[in-house]
Amino acid sequence: MKDIEQKLLYELAEDSRRSDRELAKILGVSQPTVSRVLKKMREKYGLSFTAIAQLDKVGFEILAVTFNKREVNPAEIIKAQALVEKFRNSIIYASTGTGSNLDANRMIISVHRNYADYTRFVEYMRKEFRELATIGTYTFIVSLKSDKTIKYLSTQDLFANE
Repeated sequence: MKDIEQKLLYELAEDSRRSDRELAKILGVSQPTVSRVLKKMREKYGLSFTAIAQLDKVGFEILAVTFNKREVNPAEIIKAQALVEKFRNSIIYASTGTGSNLDANRMIISVHRNYADYTRFVEYMRKEFRELATIGTYTFIVSLKSDKTIKYLSTQDLFANE
C-alpha cells in the first residue's frame, strides 16, 4: 500500500464525510490527486463508505461467532451463500479458514436483535446443514447489552500511524 493510500485511509477512518478538497488540504496534495487515488482504492481494495453504529444502540442484543467444519465443495458453497442471503441483515462476516483447536474450517459472525432471533438462525442452520449436530458447531455468544465491552466494532484505528 502506498504512503498516500495509507494516509488517506487513516483520514477516512477518522471522518469519511470530508470532501476530496478537505482531504487534499490535510494531506498536502491536490484535490484531483485525492479523487484519483480514491477511485483506484475503490477498485483495488474494495473501499466503500458506511456508517458503523454501536450495535447495541441500534437494537442488537447478541453477537455470535460460530465455528463449524464443513466440506468445501461447490454444493456446500451454494448452501452457504443461500444462508448468507437469507440472513443478510444478521451476518456480518462469513468465510472459510482454519481452526485446529476447534476442528473447524468455517466461521460466521452474526448479530441478532434478541435470543429468539438467534435461535431461529441456529435452527435454520441445523435444518439446512443437518450434520452440524453430529460433527459439532462451536459458538461464542456476546451480550451487546453488557457494560463490559472494551472496544466497539470499528476499523477506525486500523490505519493509524504507529
